[in-house]
Amino acid sequence: MKIHEIKSKILYSGKPINSKKIMDPIMGRITPRARTLEEFQKHDDEIKTLIGNDIRKRR
Repeated sequence: MKIHEIKSKILYSGKPINSKKIMDPIMGRITPRARTLEEFQKHDDEIKTLIGNDIRKRR
């Protein structure tokens, strides 16, 4: 993603802009919100693999 695109995205969101907000996506740093979503997805995937396991073992 280009610096100009990142800057424009932040400006259009109405949030204050700073160099960290521009450099983080360029450097590949994930925002805390994205990490939270990844953790929820990981949890959901683990739960999906567990669904039905108990019933199969009883049969």
